[in-house]
Amino acid sequence: MDKNWLEVILSWDEVKGFVYPYVVPLNKSVEAQKELVYRPFLDLAIGVYIQQPGAYVSFKVSRMWLQIWGIAEEDLYKEAFKNLLDEDVLFCDVEDLLEKEDIPVGECEWKLMVLTNQLKIFGAAEMLNIPWLSWYAEQRQCDLFILPSSIHEVLLHEVTGKVSAEELKRSVVEINRDVLMPQERLSDCVYYFDRRERRIRIAA
Repeated sequence: MDKNWLEVILSWDEVKGFVYPYVVPLNKSVEAQKELVYRPFLDLAIGVYIQQPGAYVSFKVSRMWLQIWGIAEEDLYKEAFKNLLDEDVLFCDVEDLLEKEDIPVGECEWKLMVLTNQLKIFGAAEMLNIPWLSWYAEQRQCDLFILPSSIHEVLLHEVTGKVSAEELKRSVVEINRDVLMPQERLSDCVYYFDRRERRIRIAA
């Protein structure tokens, strides 16, 4: 990129290709940050962040930026979701991902798949990628459980009747409590993607 990054982010026409949605817990902490742009979704909040290309540098968009860019909130979300859908997802078996990153793999009775973005930053927002979820669910001919692994990724489990949402939820709660740092936790809920309705709801 030839232009200085600061010049880019000051211009909506220049920066709109680098805005993406993120999801975080919808709690009192988020609600108190009234300067941030966010929208409620189930028990989550959908915000927007700017990702500097070619770098692991990002920051969340506040309402101040809407004024600087001279745009409406709807314009911001429209571009953020467009960019989300245009980007390739990172999707693989959770055990394969852990092995690649030299993380010890423990015993797991369930077949779990990781869904995130290429940078693995705020990648849990890929759960909002309805066209991709629909495509994958049709490929597998089943609905999907979505487990909020962290704010950076989600896990997918096929709905087969062999495991319940309540069983998966117990695992999510345990990992949130014993493994994740508080700022990385997304939710204790398990979500359900209905491939016919193309909708996500809370399963447990």
